[in-house]
Amino acid sequence: MKFTIKAGAELDILTQKELRETLDSWMKEISRGVKFRKFSGQGVVVGGAYLIGGQGADNDTAALGPQPGFVWAVTRLAVSGNGVVPGTDLYSVYVDEITPSKLVTSGLTRGQIYDVGVLVLNGGERLAITGVGTGVSGVDVTLSGQAVELPVQLAWQLL
Repeated sequence: MKFTIKAGAELDILTQKELRETLDSWMKEISRGVKFRKFSGQGVVVGGAYLIGGQGADNDTAALGPQPGFVWAVTRLAVSGNGVVPGTDLYSVYVDEITPSKLVTSGLTRGQIYDVGVLVLNGGERLAITGVGTGVSGVDVTLSGQAVELPVQLAWQLL
């Protein structure tokens, strides 16, 4: 809806219908509340190393991070498969890319538990896991995990 002001400026405000549609959409998203997500991804041991995820992760098959408008509090990560030796091979956890500034945790063996709020991913961010695989070369290594997912408007509840 537009009004002309005597000074010649136009003021564009929402109609009742536009306001209702906007608020309804927002309230549906925020009322959804907490969701507990399980996720997984795979990599292949090549030359004694593997990489799982990162910004290039295919969200259709391995959602390793939240969609825009949501946040994840990752609570559990585990790496398994014939390409890794349990208790011996180490892996590191990054957000988005494998660079020192994006490192979250390193020197992990098979599993890691995080308290809620320790490893938080914002919408569009992705986990990236890299590690050493001294098991069978050329086979899959699987990452599995869990996260608490919230609409971004409720992220304060992670504190």
